[in-house]
Amino acid sequence: MNGARPARSRVLVADDEQFVLDFHKYILCEDNGGNGSAAPSFEVVCCRQAEEAVNAVREGKKGKRPFSVVFLDVCMPPGPDGVWAAEQIRREDPRVQIVLMTGNSDVDPVEVVERAPPPDKLLYVRKPVHPQEVRQIASALSAKWEAEQRLERINAELESRVRERTRQLEEAYQELKKLDDMKDTFLSSVSHELRTPLTSIRSFSEILLRYEEVDPKERQEFIEIINGESERLTRLINDLLDLSRIESGRMVWHDDLMSLGEVIREAARTQHCALGEKSLRLQVDVPDDLPLVFADRDRIQQVITNLLSNAVKFSFEGGEIRVRAEVFEGKRSREASTWIRVSVADRGIGVEEGDREIIFDKFRQGGRPSLTGNPKGTGLGLPICKEIISYYDGNLWVEGEKGKGSTFFFTLPAVPETLRSSEEDDAFDDPDPFRDNGRKTILLVDDNHNMRKLLRFQFQRRGHKVLEAASGSEALEAVRRTHVDLITLDLMMPTMSGYDLLGMLTEDPMTRDTPVLIISVVEDREKGILLGASDYLTKPFREGELVDKVQALLGEEKRSVLVVDDDAGVRESLRMQLEDRGFRVDTARDGDEAIERLETQAPDLVILDIIMPGKDGYEVLRWIRNNPDTSDLPVMILSSYPLAGEHEELLHLGVEGHFKKSEGLSALYEKVESVLVPLRE
Repeated sequence: MNGARPARSRVLVADDEQFVLDFHKYILCEDNGGNGSAAPSFEVVCCRQAEEAVNAVREGKKGKRPFSVVFLDVCMPPGPDGVWAAEQIRREDPRVQIVLMTGNSDVDPVEVVERAPPPDKLLYVRKPVHPQEVRQIASALSAKWEAEQRLERINAELESRVRERTRQLEEAYQELKKLDDMKDTFLSSVSHELRTPLTSIRSFSEILLRYEEVDPKERQEFIEIINGESERLTRLINDLLDLSRIESGRMVWHDDLMSLGEVIREAARTQHCALGEKSLRLQVDVPDDLPLVFADRDRIQQVITNLLSNAVKFSFEGGEIRVRAEVFEGKRSREASTWIRVSVADRGIGVEEGDREIIFDKFRQGGRPSLTGNPKGTGLGLPICKEIISYYDGNLWVEGEKGKGSTFFFTLPAVPETLRSSEEDDAFDDPDPFRDNGRKTILLVDDNHNMRKLLRFQFQRRGHKVLEAASGSEALEAVRRTHVDLITLDLMMPTMSGYDLLGMLTEDPMTRDTPVLIISVVEDREKGILLGASDYLTKPFREGELVDKVQALLGEEKRSVLVVDDDAGVRESLRMQLEDRGFRVDTARDGDEAIERLETQAPDLVILDIIMPGKDGYEVLRWIRNNPDTSDLPVMILSSYPLAGEHEELLHLGVEGHFKKSEGLSALYEKVESVLVPLRE
């Protein structure tokens, strides 16, 4: 056998007779040649006095090389006897197995057990002892000692796991209690916010219905109050509905190319009256050449309006509010290099440092009061704004100090210049619509121009060539002029329906093997697949769904994710969820293991916990950014604790985003799906 031998058990033999020591050494050592290859061997240490035996046990335990079995002669003149040695050895190492040997019939076994308990670790034998019996005793007691050692280690590990799980459960319980309190507070706030306008509406309506003699001027005033309270009630209900739709994934997004500068100026104009009431000045600094963004105009205006309204609400009389937009180059992901950062700054009461994370949480409001008491509202505005910005891969955060004002920032990815110029013309107005501008060719067949723009944006950002056709005849012309790797097909089109075109494509030898993805509002998957479609996607759809289906039909390699977290439950949950979404997942339990994985093979994305034993998340992140092979690697932070005051450092280190475990992981999964696009060749 060429394998390494296991560590031998150590046996101590103490006897004042040298021939007895030689006898035990011969019997128990492996090189005696007379015990057979199957018999275990031992490392044997011999001594002739009780004090030597006690010292040997002490030194063995101190050097982490304990003895499993100790053979002690009862009578070892001129020093102490073996029973004394057994007593001392038991104090030094309670786990060791002791064998007392004597040829003297006057020794009382009961007294021996009383002096060197416990009896289950003490064996009493009379000399002479047969060689085979010596080896059997040593083997059996060593096996027992090793089994007890393993059992202790298992028990210690189990106890450690129980303590850790108990700690996790306690944390989860405290978090649930906190969430329960937050929801109670939120429901109380919502109830108050609903009842207040309803009470006003009902009361003033009853006055107008009951008393015809109400002065016309007062009547007009009451109607205006009713109208204002109705608008307030509508806003509250819309906030609740928006939050519900976003969290359930049922929000309908009407994305299109838009000018962020125009939206900012329009939102600023709507604040004219509110600014005048407090004599506030508004300064808007937006460059004329600000790049376009691809987003829902109404939702982005909702974000800007909310930030401006808050700035007005928390500003002092006669103060100033500044809105600024600027372009910056980001290192965060492969899919967007140009970003737009918008800031809304006021010189009002500011935000407490401890509230910088809280104000973006659902069901919670920051502790900052308004100028005349607590502000009205449920605190849903900023959480909804954060969800909207996160949907477009951006970030929303706040800076400032109490009493010195606050500045809210948000970022959005800008549409690349090449894509903006290509969107100005239809594909078939291009003199060379089939020029090589990407990797694989996808033909978009849809009579809706905005839908083609959306799909073109999604596919071109992933490096594909994109052709467009607004009708079945244009689609047939396209496939005859060039090779296509994938066709997306709408069913509801004028002149030639999608079903008719699908039939012609499946019958044509040139296109019968080309995968066809139906993207339609018509929910008839069975019929589409029966007629030859490769897959089916119902409008409206999520980007992740589209990417998964296109990657599968084009045979593209799955993207890989490294999950780094010291919590085994979190690692396993993320692994299962991400694998269900079509990603390859590797895990690491701490920073050292993460770096080892990264040195072996870099993934496409890293999900990183911050607080871990050994190397923490910051050390891993700095290693990633300083290593040439991983410097551009997308990294997302997933932590259990708010990182107040550390946002700037995370931005400097180029993270994709920061997600808190207590808020759920749906936003994280959407972010992963948006970042892990096929790598450009």
